[in-house]
Amino acid sequence: MLPKVITKEDVKELIEDQREPVLSVYMPMERVVVEPEENSLRLKNMLRTASELLLDKGKRRPEVDELLDPLRRLLGDSNFWRHQLEGLALFRTNGSFTQFRLPVDVPETCIYEPQPHVRPLFSALFPQGHFFVLALSQNALRLFEATRFGAREVDTGGLDVPHSLAEALRYDDLQKPELQHHPTTGPGRAPIGEASPPGSPGGQRRHGFHGHGESGEGQKTQIKEWFLQLDSVLSKALVHAGESPLMLAGVDFIRALYREVNNYPVLLADGIDGNPDQFGDGDIFERARPVIERYFGKDLDSAYEKFGSLESDGRASTELHAIVDAADSGRVDTLFLRGQETTWGTFNEETRAVEVHDDKAAGDVDLLDLAARKTFMAAGTVYQVAEAPVLQSSSAAATFRY
Repeated sequence: MLPKVITKEDVKELIEDQREPVLSVYMPMERVVVEPEENSLRLKNMLRTASELLLDKGKRRPEVDELLDPLRRLLGDSNFWRHQLEGLALFRTNGSFTQFRLPVDVPETCIYEPQPHVRPLFSALFPQGHFFVLALSQNALRLFEATRFGAREVDTGGLDVPHSLAEALRYDDLQKPELQHHPTTGPGRAPIGEASPPGSPGGQRRHGFHGHGESGEGQKTQIKEWFLQLDSVLSKALVHAGESPLMLAGVDFIRALYREVNNYPVLLADGIDGNPDQFGDGDIFERARPVIERYFGKDLDSAYEKFGSLESDGRASTELHAIVDAADSGRVDTLFLRGQETTWGTFNEETRAVEVHDDKAAGDVDLLDLAARKTFMAAGTVYQVAEAPVLQSSSAAATFRY
């Protein structure tokens, strides 16, 4: 089972469950590191920053040590660091500790505020940046965990499933000793394909699942039986994947057979064509990238078009005061935020007044984070992007429901 990747439900629970100040820590991760300790050293440095921040907030040293203890324990957890993506988010209160792998790069951030700092999380959710590639041939299966930045092969040795058709046939023999032909290798056995003529070397045919022969339909049945086992195991192994799509790599025949048995909830219609046995890890990612960019990008492109059509009707704006007010009222349908800029200020829920300050003052909140949180909790969409056509002259833009 792979470590959990953040989902929309996770963010919702994070926001709903907080009833006390939250330490929010974000860190970029190195997926390919020169030294295994590189990422843990980064956390060690962030812990110094967090300690100073908490002391400045009036916390006593014993309180600080207790609050940071779960984070410090991660430093020596080699398994934890072995499964990182591009970013890491940690949230700590007196009564809870939450951690998320992020399929996007995030800047180093350490904030202690009444609410969790959630803006960077939305770059991982809208559009989602995490997916899997299942490379299939009759000779092997390989599973890749990928983001918009790269892919790496997942160690599938621990999955209780045959890793090739030949292995699947041997597995079936062991499980079904009552079948007429038990051995699947050894003297007198033909390779997968047509049976050898009687009297020739290897003159016995290798049986398939449930006694099927080696005709085209028999081989098809064998492969489907193998894929049924694989689908069942993957459904459990990827239980934390949430809405992460799965892309298939393989020849048309193989991909079509897997689709017939698939139960994974988000299986992409498009895939990677060709024999994946001939593809290296880099080839898999380069072939997957245009497919996944189309998949992830279509909703964002539609949102940009919608902004343009609604702006003339007064149902879209780049004015921060209007956006914060509408977000608090649950009227924001789609919110666009640029980069990781922080806009400090206050919002008065009674007078609906918004004040923006150049520097953080007592009682200030990040107004962009506030707008993002309010929009998301009202079932809106939050796009945290590096740049966008609707954000040429503003750090925020939004379309309104009414």
